[in-house]
Amino acid sequence: MMKKAVITVVLAVSLCLIGLAAAVVWQSAEDNDVQKYIKKTYTDDDHLIYAYPNNPHSQYLSESIGLYMNYLLLIDDQKTFNVLVQQLKNHFFVKKENALYISWVLKENANTNALIDDVRIIAALRKGASQFGENEYAELANKLARTIERQQTADGIYVDYVDWAYNESARRVTLSYLTPDFFYVLKKTVPSKEILTSLDEKKVFFPEYYDLTKRTYSYGAKIHMIDQLLIAINRENVHEPSRAFHKWIIEEWKAEGRIAGQYFRKTAEPAVEYESLAVYAYLEEYFRTTGDGQLAEEVHERSTQLVKNGILKEAHFFDYILYETKKTQ
Repeated sequence: MMKKAVITVVLAVSLCLIGLAAAVVWQSAEDNDVQKYIKKTYTDDDHLIYAYPNNPHSQYLSESIGLYMNYLLLIDDQKTFNVLVQQLKNHFFVKKENALYISWVLKENANTNALIDDVRIIAALRKGASQFGENEYAELANKLARTIERQQTADGIYVDYVDWAYNESARRVTLSYLTPDFFYVLKKTVPSKEILTSLDEKKVFFPEYYDLTKRTYSYGAKIHMIDQLLIAINRENVHEPSRAFHKWIIEEWKAEGRIAGQYFRKTAEPAVEYESLAVYAYLEEYFRTTGDGQLAEEVHERSTQLVKNGILKEAHFFDYILYETKKTQ
């Protein structure tokens, strides 16, 4: 009887020590204030990330996971990175025969992916494989990339998404999707590159997408600055400057000291009053890419001021994590 009691006590103590050790390891991964804030403000009990602060009824996006993975690579946190990989495998991956897709949103009837989110995740997995010495990440990245290369093209050009429920792909290419990650992770990208470089450089604002059926670019009446800045960065990545846009964005910044979230295409006047941390994150990146370091610092200061003024209370996870990533880089 005494022997059983001793064994019971030993087991209890061992389990407590194991639990304490696990708690210490988890806490060490959360010592970063950003990670604590994300856990408190943007995650549910399963550590899945939702879009808006303290609103678990908002969307759960693959975009959020890819962006957070990039941040975790910067701070060298493999433990949390691996948690996100498991979330992708358990909740976002969709297997169809030999294809492996990523659902762009976590909901029952979702049956499409999003090229920009996929290539971001694939790039993060490949970097994680190298940084953390984890072959599984590379294997997953290769499977995802092969699916896009086999299933997500039209006329030899990569398109926005695949609808795996109907086995159909999109007939358009969103120019903001052709990011540096896109050219890093996929093969045979020359036709896509030509769509990105064959724009009318005399126009201040870029078209949103290229219609493969009509063989024309599409121009909306209002432009979103996140998209415009991404396209400008994408063009810089393939050594294609955007002189009219570059001239305008500098003049607008110097004249107003702010950039609005949207503008009217014809007049180049603001279409909204709000400012966006994501816009400023990409504007800072654009200025650094073009060698305008002083302007990049000014943009960063503006972002910091907006945070001090309370913009994070309603910030989409996209805005928040991009802001923190730029601070860390």
